[in-house]
Amino acid sequence: MAATRRKMDRIVMLACIILLAGIIHPSSGRSSKPSVKSSCGYQSCHATKPGFINVHLVPHTHDDVGWLKTVDQYYYGSRTGIQKAGVQYILDSVIEELQANRERRFIYVEMAFFWQWWEEQNDSTRDIVRDLVNQGRLEFINGGWCMNDEATTHYADIVDQMSLGLNLLNDTFGECGRPRIAWQIDPFGHSKEQAFIFSQMGYDGLFFGRLDHEDKKQRMASKTMEMVWSSSSLGKTGWLFTGVNYNLYQPPPGFCFDILCSDLPLIDNKKSKEYNIDQRVTDFLKYCQQQSEAYATDHILLTMGGDFTYQDANVWYKNMDKLIKYANERQSNGSQFNLLYSTPSCYVKSLNGVKKSWPLKTDDFFPYGSDAHSYWTGYFTSRPAFKYMVRQGSNLLQACKQMDSALSWNKATNKGDVNVMKRAMGIAQHHDAVSGTEKQAVVQDYQSRLHEGVVECQKTQTSFYQSQLPFRGQALPDVKYCQLNVSQCDVSENSNRFIVNIYNSLASNVDKYVRIPVANGASYQVLDPDGNAVDSQVIPIAAGVHAIPGRISEATDELVFLASKLPPIGSKSYYVEKIAKNRRRVSFKSKLQRSIPGQDHIISTDKMKVRVDGTTGLLSSVTVNGEEFFVQQEFLWYPGYNGDNESADRRSSGAYIFRPNGTDAFPMRHTMAAAIITAVYTGEAAGSGNPPILRFLGDSSHSHLPGPGTCGTRLGNWAHSGKVSTN
Repeated sequence: MAATRRKMDRIVMLACIILLAGIIHPSSGRSSKPSVKSSCGYQSCHATKPGFINVHLVPHTHDDVGWLKTVDQYYYGSRTGIQKAGVQYILDSVIEELQANRERRFIYVEMAFFWQWWEEQNDSTRDIVRDLVNQGRLEFINGGWCMNDEATTHYADIVDQMSLGLNLLNDTFGECGRPRIAWQIDPFGHSKEQAFIFSQMGYDGLFFGRLDHEDKKQRMASKTMEMVWSSSSLGKTGWLFTGVNYNLYQPPPGFCFDILCSDLPLIDNKKSKEYNIDQRVTDFLKYCQQQSEAYATDHILLTMGGDFTYQDANVWYKNMDKLIKYANERQSNGSQFNLLYSTPSCYVKSLNGVKKSWPLKTDDFFPYGSDAHSYWTGYFTSRPAFKYMVRQGSNLLQACKQMDSALSWNKATNKGDVNVMKRAMGIAQHHDAVSGTEKQAVVQDYQSRLHEGVVECQKTQTSFYQSQLPFRGQALPDVKYCQLNVSQCDVSENSNRFIVNIYNSLASNVDKYVRIPVANGASYQVLDPDGNAVDSQVIPIAAGVHAIPGRISEATDELVFLASKLPPIGSKSYYVEKIAKNRRRVSFKSKLQRSIPGQDHIISTDKMKVRVDGTTGLLSSVTVNGEEFFVQQEFLWYPGYNGDNESADRRSSGAYIFRPNGTDAFPMRHTMAAAIITAVYTGEAAGSGNPPILRFLGDSSHSHLPGPGTCGTRLGNWAHSGKVSTN
């Protein structure tokens, strides 16, 4: 074609990427030293006693993969002024204490931390850990890179982060490293889709800690804290045994044996004035009796741990050893309690032996309300920019994995490390990451990790394009990537000719509208791979985009065209050339109409027509297939309740909780549409304040609101929403 005969100035790559799931195969670091005979899984469980209330003590730690501190700060234990937490010391200490007593058990969850620790260990320590795993004394639960959120994550990202951790465990420990139980003890509400994913992954059970306070009260009274969760329409293949923890994931009150706690230790020296073993055991068994009244069998699970506990595991195990010993000695005097070290999988094994029928659960555990004024729905929209970055990272990762596989097949060596992006995305699914509930320094660390992953994926993409898209018999001379989230692209803004490569990671054809910033006032011609002219247009970049902090582009226009029938798991190249204004072209300048106060405006596409009110700038009617629907469009805001959180009725609205100060929503101040932009592919009503942009693309039968939305005053604690009512 004509465009390919010319020397290309620069090459620009845009990615149209849609979600698919993938896995990682990390190095296992297997030892040549033979391990002890495996007795892991259910066969490693301690025996229970029929006729007794069997109290399953589950030693565990809950290690947030970022929250108040960054991932590395939590791992290494730095910044103790923020929180005294060091994961490396937890794992060091637990491994030492498990070796001291074969009866002891421990479960571990967050593979992001475990892998970081594992990489630092010598062969001797690794062999010890393998033996503990093979004997079932150290058991991995959940097994994902993190304990993911269930409301703001995408299904593909959940599968990706779970695959990342599970493959590591399989490659490192084999069958004994396979988790059998899902452990979602801290996310802020639970989705039946998450339960379905676990059921399809082969898990035998799920435990969590948070559910609505009224739901929990009712379940405790009816002894339905444990159930079968029917999470899909697939019948029993979607069933999963599910249990609600009695005390979230904390130990019984007064029995936190941790350096972070101030509870009394168990003192069994009768010569000491501090002797307390009798009373302490009595108090513990009273709590066990209370918990057993909320469950339907003679087995109860007690979580013995909490946030970043076991940095000195000896304190825990020394006291739990005494607790088990002295409580079980009371059986000879008629006590009905039998205490034992256990794990969630061993607990499920015991319940399975009871052969009880369980109630069925078919819907979500959303929203989560911890009290009458604390509904945890604020995080659904907290840190929207980071949520968007995670979504874009997910799209990029799917394409990156596919390109990496293709390059590996061809034995390419000049590619990036896709694992960097996999791990960054795995961490980002944490229930204090994509949820938006972390501190500012922590979200910046997440963003930095994602950026490092993007850089590595761009190396892979560059290698892929250079191998798959030779130019004139040679590899592409240059591949550049644009910051399209802020409409900024040095190549397209400053080059007379460039190529736009678009990759589709789906297994089916896709149509995608492409928008790239271009030189101000210029005209362009777009050709498809066969040299055919493609309709395109140049429209103004939204005024709000120019004000985005960090944007250094001076472009005020963007080129829009439809990339049609993008091949499955493949790419397509479009050739763009700047042309003289008097030349015949297929790039149409948009028509800019200044608004006239009081005069309505009509925006039409092939499939729909909308009327924009000339006074308010809001939609007043939509016509589809000749039928007109009158609409009332509103932009509203809720003032948040500003409390001090000293009690439930003084709960403040914030990152976790959405609590409006009253039930009334107030209209946001806005101006009429400042301009109506019409052309071949788009119709836009661009406001000078609120409302945000209303956009229609090509022959689409729908519209969308890309933003931006602003508020005229700084309210500090508020939320806004859009509402459209029809006749």
